[in-house]
Amino acid sequence: MRLHQLILFLLLLFVAKAKGSLLPFDPPRGILAELLSDRFPDPFHVLEQIPFGVEKDEQSMVMPAARVDWKETPEGHEIMVDVPGLKREEIKIEVEENSVLRVSGERKREEEKKGDHWHKVERS
Repeated sequence: MRLHQLILFLLLLFVAKAKGSLLPFDPPRGILAELLSDRFPDPFHVLEQIPFGVEKDEQSMVMPAARVDWKETPEGHEIMVDVPGLKREEIKIEVEENSVLRVSGERKREEEKKGDHWHKVERS
């Protein structure tokens, strides 16, 4: 019974807002999030993965996360990605068959000389 009352309350707030009422549409976020979390998964949850689109293992945890800005305009979508250390021509952008945008690049390391004893390598 509580769920039906909450849905009716939210519907009334939405209708009041649509008709120009001054009643604000600001439902309690905790209850709404709790109700919708199981039924409607967040489609942007993948954006919270670190690094973007890579499984979390020991190697990926040392990689810096790519910073992504995603803006939708009337003409289309604009995606800006910070990829330090790579030039524009070294970045590969692909759209896969299941509508996944893949941005990738490869850093090349200098060859190590015999006799050098590296302790840590973070730059490439």
